Amino acid sequence: MAKMFRLPLTYVKDIMSKDVVVARADDSLDRLVTMFKEHVYHGFPVVDEKEKLVGIARDSDILRMFTSQSPSSIFSNRVEDIMRSPPATLDPNASITEALHSMFDCFTRFMPVVEGDKIVGVLTRGDIIKSIMEDDRSDEAH
Repeated sequence: MAKMFRLPLTYVKDIMSKDVVVARADDSLDRLVTMFKEHVYHGFPVVDEKEKLVGIARDSDILRMFTSQSPSSIFSNRVEDIMRSPPATLDPNASITEALHSMFDCFTRFMPVVEGDKIVGVLTRGDIIKSIMEDDRSDEAH
């Protein structure tokens, strides 16, 4: 019989990554590609010069450019030219269930977590899976 997993009764703020790597709207795409090489992420929150969240830049957004532009012209673009704006975000006090629904509704693997205009974290599908597995293991220990 297959094992049943359930979503833990926890909040985004409890499992989000708090060490957030961001791209800047005026960064070159060359810089963004370097960021993808340095970090194993599917995308980055994009901020303006005042550190305000203004968009999301995903790996798929860069790849889409290769189908619509010649490779030599792609790197003359800036992050703001390809980012998705306005970005979908999560509240730190949202439940994991709410977060997962939001991720599926937005067809994304990660979402920035914000309080006001300030980024306080990032939540990924991997963070949620890890939380489910850890919650299940703690249940087995009791």
